[in-house]
Amino acid sequence: MELSRRGFMKLTVLSGAGAAAGYGGVALGNLTEAASQDDRVPGGVERWVTTGCDLCSGGCGARVRLIDTRAVLLEGNPLHPVTRGGLCPVGQASLQLLYNPDRVKGPMKRVGARGAGQWEPLTWEEALRTLADRLRGLREQGEAHTLVALTGRARGIVPDLLRRFARAFGTPNVTDASGDDPSSQALWLTQGIGAPIAYDLENAKYIVSFGVPLVDGWWAPVRQMRALVQVRQGTPGRRGKLVQVEPRLSPSAAKADEWIPMNPGTEGALALGLAHVLVAEGLFDRRFVAERTFGFEDWVDESGRTNTGFRSLLIKEYLPSKVAKVTGVPEETIRRLARELAASGPGVALGPAGGQSNDRETAWAIHALNALMGAIERPGGALVARTAPLAQWPEVRPDETARRSLAMPKLPGARGDEPLAGNSFALLADALRSGAAYRAKALLLWGANPAFTEPGPGRVRQALSEIPFVVSVSSFLDESTQYADLVLPGHMFLEAWHDDPPPAGVPYPVVGVAQPAVEPPYQTRHAGAVILSLAQALGGRVAEAFPWKEFKDVLMASMEGLYRSRRGMIFAKQEESGPPRPLREWEWAPLPYKSFKEFWEDLVNKGGWIDPSYRYGEWTRVFQTPSGKFEFYSRTLRRAVEARARAQGKTPEESLAALGLAASKDQAFLPHYEPPRLAGDEGSYPLTLVTFQLLTLGDGSLADLPFLQERLAPHANVQWGTWVEINPKTAGTLGVHDGDWVWVESSVGKVKVRARLYPGIAPGVAAIPMGQGHTALGRYARGVGANPMELLGAERDPLSGTPALATRVKVSKA
Repeated sequence: MELSRRGFMKLTVLSGAGAAAGYGGVALGNLTEAASQDDRVPGGVERWVTTGCDLCSGGCGARVRLIDTRAVLLEGNPLHPVTRGGLCPVGQASLQLLYNPDRVKGPMKRVGARGAGQWEPLTWEEALRTLADRLRGLREQGEAHTLVALTGRARGIVPDLLRRFARAFGTPNVTDASGDDPSSQALWLTQGIGAPIAYDLENAKYIVSFGVPLVDGWWAPVRQMRALVQVRQGTPGRRGKLVQVEPRLSPSAAKADEWIPMNPGTEGALALGLAHVLVAEGLFDRRFVAERTFGFEDWVDESGRTNTGFRSLLIKEYLPSKVAKVTGVPEETIRRLARELAASGPGVALGPAGGQSNDRETAWAIHALNALMGAIERPGGALVARTAPLAQWPEVRPDETARRSLAMPKLPGARGDEPLAGNSFALLADALRSGAAYRAKALLLWGANPAFTEPGPGRVRQALSEIPFVVSVSSFLDESTQYADLVLPGHMFLEAWHDDPPPAGVPYPVVGVAQPAVEPPYQTRHAGAVILSLAQALGGRVAEAFPWKEFKDVLMASMEGLYRSRRGMIFAKQEESGPPRPLREWEWAPLPYKSFKEFWEDLVNKGGWIDPSYRYGEWTRVFQTPSGKFEFYSRTLRRAVEARARAQGKTPEESLAALGLAASKDQAFLPHYEPPRLAGDEGSYPLTLVTFQLLTLGDGSLADLPFLQERLAPHANVQWGTWVEINPKTAGTLGVHDGDWVWVESSVGKVKVRARLYPGIAPGVAAIPMGQGHTALGRYARGVGANPMELLGAERDPLSGTPALATRVKVSKA
């Protein structure tokens, strides 16, 4: 391969960095190809196209630089009011996704054994006919409910289209591989709303983050980084403070004003210890608690029974001295932190990011702390996001075949937005193996790779091999697609129309609209267009539910709602658009457009729409609980448990006892601490393993981008590999040195990785990043590092069944 001087210099740097890191796993030929990719840029006319990045939940606006028809650069859209020109390394590296040599070039069907990698190309007409015939057969046999659809990181309208298809077709089994967000569960328990909490970070004065990776991932990293800059730069007489509480010195902890190390999985106990201090010392917001909450004091229910209130539970069970023993955080630190929170007027607490079996209880305790501080519905506090006024689609009218199948019980792990049900393909896989109500006969994987991302991927692979018909809508032959009978390659985001809903955590409605920047180089199709074509092929009521010819029509129909609302504004210069600081109650003049066509053209050219207003204290909107208040004692949960018990033929007490909760009946409906459930006995597996995501790789779906492999983890100075972080004291007892190859072994599996001695992690704890260890996906990802999901067992949240991402392990020299 011929290289330019620039390519040669780049190759020298890349190969030198990879060799120096010693965490290995990439061939020199791969680096040569990666280094030379951007040297094949033709000369021609330059132009810029406004679009958006959809590689994570951040929804960043973007601009693409084109030379003739080739994209050569991505930058942030300076008009986007949330990210304001920012773009993370993932978005900047996305051209390596667009021009990746490992993309699936067209539809294919399997011709060999599952997993053998033997494929035969198809035309789109043949592929859609094959899929439609198979699904039509399920409906004709009265088995539409045996179709399961699993979405990946898709956002916006496409997942809604898939759920609409499922309803018209007749299956209740649609689930999301991204799982449940703990803050959504906390908001449902306390405020009756199943959505993530919106944190007004930009105006916060004091932030306590319980393990939330604000600068290295989570919901919207660019927005969060900008918000922290705004908080920390301060104004005359005021500078905000960030306190990071977690077991390891993560990049977010390193950027905080204070890092407080603690034992893994005990964040909920610490939040309740802080709450104890606020209540015992009279530092809580008495007016808010008295007027806007339920269950703080002991109370008598309709049957005359006295129920324990939150105050009594805190004073009795969560003394700082007791909490210090559980968490490893000194008692004096607990008292100081609580007093600082109260004095900040008010502070805000957020977390957890997820990964423990007790995430639901932890998030509940943290949000209860916000209520005690009076941070609910206040600037700089915890809010409930407003939704954008998108146009409603016509109602689906299922036919009799669909209605009968929709009445069937949902499979475990595919229960959508049901409050006491987890969304997890691993949960579904276990149910299918142990005997569910019925077997799944067809599976649609929509940008999902559960055979890599789910805990215990071996169980998932076994389940995939037993489902008679599997279809994967995927741009790459990833681990799950290897088990597919039919592969339908989707567009990459730079080739497609798409919308970007506001990232979780943003309190005001924002809608990004992204247009294609380049023509698709391969025989790929928009994922939404695949749904539309499939519906038309099935005909009848299924086809009637989709009155649009192409996905752009769906997008435009939805955006008409913005135009008709006469609210908000198209993205504009920063001083003209929001969010204002603080968020204000704005009233809008009518949008200055004579027609929807004029509005649409400006919407596309600028990149989106925003309504940067927030009306604080709309109590009927933000408290949808039986009491109409913030519920410390969750009658919402109590009603759900009672309904579950009736369905099981049990009493509520029996239903709770079967879950194995540590809490008593009274405590079960109050914010409380549940110890994390970890597989393996402590004697054989003395270390607690925690897993974490990297900003660069996320869940691993982008591991085939070599530039991200090179920028893998600057804080650890590692490229192209996987490592385990252990404290030097722990390593000393094991005879392990920095850079040694070691085995990390749990009760269900083991992986071989390099040891990284890291003082920024507590003794007795091991930490491994997610995202590596692919056996498929592409040449830059395959065989690089190890997948910590192989170490995880069947420990789950007792209520929902959501799998835990932590376990017990032992480490030994390889």
